[in-house]
Amino acid sequence: LCEGGPALLRDLLEAGLVDELCLTTTHVLAGDGPRLVEGLTWPVDLRLTQLVHDDPGVLLGRWAVVPSGS
Repeated sequence: LCEGGPALLRDLLEAGLVDELCLTTTHVLAGDGPRLVEGLTWPVDLRLTQLVHDDPGVLLGRWAVVPSGS
């Protein structure tokens, strides 16, 4: 279990150390910050395993990382 910013997530994904991503989204969009995975050098396939809705407009997505070649 790890919580960090875009650079840490990128490093862990590129090292193959992430098997699941829990991502919370809300009804507010904000800009001028780094992207979720800043500087990732290749795409990472994800599969939605759970989606939970909470009022007012909060979604928690649980995503499994699909291993390369699967």
